[in-house]
Amino acid sequence: MVTWHTRGLCGYTLARLITEAKSQKYSAVIHVGDFAYDFHSNGGRRGDDFMRSLVPVASRLPYMHSVGNHEIPFAFMHYRFRFSSPGTPWPIPLYRRSQLRMEPHNLERLFHEQGVDLIIQAHEHSYERLYPLFDGVQTDCSYVNPKAAIHIIAGSAGCNEREMLCADVILGKPHHWSAKRSWLPGLNGYARLNVMNSTHLNWQQVMSITDQPLDQFYIVQEHHGPRQEVVERRCKQQR
Repeated sequence: MVTWHTRGLCGYTLARLITEAKSQKYSAVIHVGDFAYDFHSNGGRRGDDFMRSLVPVASRLPYMHSVGNHEIPFAFMHYRFRFSSPGTPWPIPLYRRSQLRMEPHNLERLFHEQGVDLIIQAHEHSYERLYPLFDGVQTDCSYVNPKAAIHIIAGSAGCNEREMLCADVILGKPHHWSAKRSWLPGLNGYARLNVMNSTHLNWQQVMSITDQPLDQFYIVQEHHGPRQEVVERRCKQQR
């Protein structure tokens, strides 16, 4: 992986970076902000020239990037319109361990404020789908324009521990915000995630042995963006 931070069109460094990209030794490039010094200079033409100069690199390797202070002018407009990721309607955080079982000082509020609709977690060797939930408060009984994120625990692929049994499943009575839970032996599986367009997302949990769906749902979100505080709502659990 190659990491860099730009100043201007940086001819010598960029030429070396192109050589590195062609060497097939690396799997990605990380660009830590301050593009072109600056994107907006000369009416944006400097930004255009800089982006064209990256083609030999970005056409060969994934080009990962973050914003810098030099992208602040014009409300980050040049950065947002030159890269697609800042406008992605479906940001999906991945957690190894469910944040519902972690310390209260976590990222849940940040995700809520930024309008995250789906959070994927694991650690427990089970499958569980929750109703939209924020700070322990269930907000909806469906996934149409949810007012909080849907949490998925996708840890049921199988494991060998404790005399070949898969332990650490989710036991006990489900909370009222649990819409679907599966932990029985033999119901190992994986998920198929299909982002259909900017408003529709489909999740399908598939049983490994039969290749048949164990669970399936759609998220419809027509109002992507920051969220406000929530009001609790309880629903009938699905089993």
